[in-house]
Amino acid sequence: MKLMKRILIIIAVIVLIVGIWILRNVIIFKKLENSLKPYEKATNYYLKTNMRDSNQVYETYRKENQYLTKIRILASNGQSVKERNLMNYGNGETVNTYIDTGEKKVAQLNSGGIPKPQEIMNVFEGMTFWEYLKMATFSTIETEDWNGKDCYKVMLRYSAYLMYDENPELWYAYFEKETGLLLKFGMNEYEYQFNVVTDNDLKEPNIENYEVQ
Repeated sequence: MKLMKRILIIIAVIVLIVGIWILRNVIIFKKLENSLKPYEKATNYYLKTNMRDSNQVYETYRKENQYLTKIRILASNGQSVKERNLMNYGNGETVNTYIDTGEKKVAQLNSGGIPKPQEIMNVFEGMTFWEYLKMATFSTIETEDWNGKDCYKVMLRYSAYLMYDENPELWYAYFEKETGLLLKFGMNEYEYQFNVVTDNDLKEPNIENYEVQ
């Protein structure tokens, strides 16, 4: 009986520790999610995504229903590096695409479909209770400074909004505690500015410099 009682006590302690672990993670995730809500609704922002693993940089300027997204692609070619630039301009109805390969400039007007601009990412959005519980159970959370900002460093698992590399070391996400904004995931880094975009930031290139297709 004494042995069985000890086993039950050990099981109860383990369950309690796991329960505290999960509850702590849920509380932190909910805090981040709630802090992020005002930024999700923003319609005037600048968002830069630096994808270091693929040498691509995305910059989005958005003001209401207008946006301008600039994409720079660095492609290694032997010892030389060739840069390719692509720009999407949307006004809520049409999208014009401008491509600069370094050798040729091409414009595709009203280029089919309406690609969305980069949006403020909420990795907790739209999850069911069980998905949320699974993420809270298997994620680890630490506090760490990153680029001078007080962050939660999260080994984030099972988010439907993030692409996972085979290397678990690249699953770390840094969320700013104050705003809930995702600043880094794996090798991707994110920068934000709000209420700074003006009409001057949304000017399209001079069409005369491009071959229209």
